[in-house]
Amino acid sequence: MRLFSRSQLKELPSLATATKLFSPAECDRIIELGTRQTQYTGGLMQPAAGVATEVKRKSNVGWIHPGPESDFVFDRLERIATEVNQNTFQFSLMGFGEPLQFTTYSGGGSHYGWHQDIGGGATRYRKLSIVVQLSDPAVYRGGNLEISVGGKPMATERARGTGLVFAAWQLHRVTPMEEGTRHSLVAWVTGEPFR
Repeated sequence: MRLFSRSQLKELPSLATATKLFSPAECDRIIELGTRQTQYTGGLMQPAAGVATEVKRKSNVGWIHPGPESDFVFDRLERIATEVNQNTFQFSLMGFGEPLQFTTYSGGGSHYGWHQDIGGGATRYRKLSIVVQLSDPAVYRGGNLEISVGGKPMATERARGTGLVFAAWQLHRVTPMEEGTRHSLVAWVTGEPFR
């Protein structure tokens, strides 16, 4: 097997940030839509044996499907995923393979430990993750989305309406909430399995 020289390899960025992806009024619409969905306790793709889910993740989730009320969200996310992918990641993408995850972190202690969004089963098709910050950062403390860059946590933008796009294998977490409520929207863009 011939090895590539380092100069031929393109280093993938850790994160692409789309500021003002949604306006405050649109964030309110998404929060209202998300809170109307049945809420579930956030789970794990691959729970660790003998470890309670709450140790790794404590949040509530609802699922937003395509439809007349949500089509503007799917359209906007599709546009930004296409644009960011063309300019940054250049993955072979197919589209959204799952509904959108509306997540609520509230009160002290809500969090999501270090994890990846790609795994076994249907999640193996996830290539890009998009997280939209729906809440005004002034109404909550803690609950920071961080990604791991070179093994060190890197804080991400907290501004309301911001979309954060990263590869589904990128380690990331939500630090423990201290007070208030943080709503976010998560989308996964799929493609053929990496090979």
